[in-house]
Amino acid sequence: MIEHILGGLALVLQWKCLLAIIIGTNIGIIFGAIPGLTGSMAIALLIPMTFSLSPEVSITLLMGIYKGSMFGGSIPAILINTPGVPASAPTCYDGYAMTKQGLGLKALRVSLVSSFFGDLLSDLCLLLVAAPLAAIAIKVAAPDYSTIIIFSLTIVASVASEAMLKGIVAGALGILLSIIGMDPLQGSARYTFDIVSLVSGFNLLPMLIGLLCFSEILNQIGELFEKKELGKAYELPKMDPVKNRLTWADYKQCFKPSLLASGIGVVIGILPGLGATAASFLAYSEAKRISKHPEKFGHGAIEGIAASEAANNANCAASLIPLLTLGIPGDVVCAILVGALMIQGMRPGPMLMTDQPVIMYAVMLGLFLCDLTYRAMGLLYLNAVMKIIGFGKKYIIPFVIVLCILGAYAVNSDFFDIIVVVAFGIIGWVLNKFGYSPPALLIGFILGPMLEESYRQTILIYGWSPLVFITRPFSLVMLLLTVFAVYTILKRKIRETP
Repeated sequence: MIEHILGGLALVLQWKCLLAIIIGTNIGIIFGAIPGLTGSMAIALLIPMTFSLSPEVSITLLMGIYKGSMFGGSIPAILINTPGVPASAPTCYDGYAMTKQGLGLKALRVSLVSSFFGDLLSDLCLLLVAAPLAAIAIKVAAPDYSTIIIFSLTIVASVASEAMLKGIVAGALGILLSIIGMDPLQGSARYTFDIVSLVSGFNLLPMLIGLLCFSEILNQIGELFEKKELGKAYELPKMDPVKNRLTWADYKQCFKPSLLASGIGVVIGILPGLGATAASFLAYSEAKRISKHPEKFGHGAIEGIAASEAANNANCAASLIPLLTLGIPGDVVCAILVGALMIQGMRPGPMLMTDQPVIMYAVMLGLFLCDLTYRAMGLLYLNAVMKIIGFGKKYIIPFVIVLCILGAYAVNSDFFDIIVVVAFGIIGWVLNKFGYSPPALLIGFILGPMLEESYRQTILIYGWSPLVFITRPFSLVMLLLTVFAVYTILKRKIRETP
């Protein structure tokens, strides 16, 4: 293990990886700081541009975008009360209140420090836990994999949208779409309707770009026609440099909520489907609960900012644990990373740590460098980002549309992929309009083939009897967890119903 870590360190310290980390982190900060653009959108758009890069350079570039966007999302949340990423929504409560008091820069500094703290703890957990868990995951059999995926789909569907039924419907639609193409065991075409481009199924990257990017562009265009002021620049209050400095008392005040929130972010990141947004809201509520002055929350409490940002950043590396050990994407960004890994000829799962340990450790160590990069450059680029915030969306939207089309076409140089982007963009827009979850559809699309393959292998090996899922201890535990999760969610929904 030590030799693999040293080999990964030598790999990630090459100039190509260092340059990729710097570029990716800065792109992430900018995308996260522009309302309407997100880190997941940036990753989806840039994956086609990583074809010619080596695996360690490609993945560290994308992870730099992911980490940078998490911090960048706090910038508009604090300055203009608009979260750049959904996970920064709780940051608005106290961040914008501080901005109105002329303390916006201080709030940004709290966000930067707590984000860095949460990221470091999460990266350390990934480095220590990934290899042992992968060694255990190799021993998981087909029935166990089936129950793991069922559990993951249950959690994803339940938290992906406000209504559990809508989340389940979106996830089921994703599974149905994953059936289109070649049968993995028999080799026959299914539901292709004689369209040659569908023989291999829907290409993941154009589908990603359509669901996450193009659908959001359609939302932004709708808002642009409804609200004429979206093209105007934002005006920020004046900030006194002296009052906006962080004191030792401020650091001490933020330490406890940051530590608690980082732990929450790591735990939720390991559980597939919950995501950074859930971690951020839970951490904020817990920080308020343990605070000696909970009445200050929502009126400019720096502990609220620290908790929210530490949790959503701690979720980043932790969400890679189920992806690298089980091949199950923990959130929408990890779902996109599945495509990036496959482009590089790497199949997510426990064998990654066995077949290519040096590259995996290079990626893990690269996460620490991403933290140091955005920590060093976060405030240096603040003035530039604040100017970008002032751009009207009518200037940004055409640029992103061009990127969507070019990114989709670059995958296979196939015009059909552009049609896929537009079609899934419309599907994503409709889903959002009626409260369904595009990320649930996306994760269902990715997990669907895995569920089909593991279940059909179970039938071939153990026969049609469902008792195999009960007689195997691991499968039984996962089924019980699934039942308990559904029961807990239904109970909560019933309580919330007026």
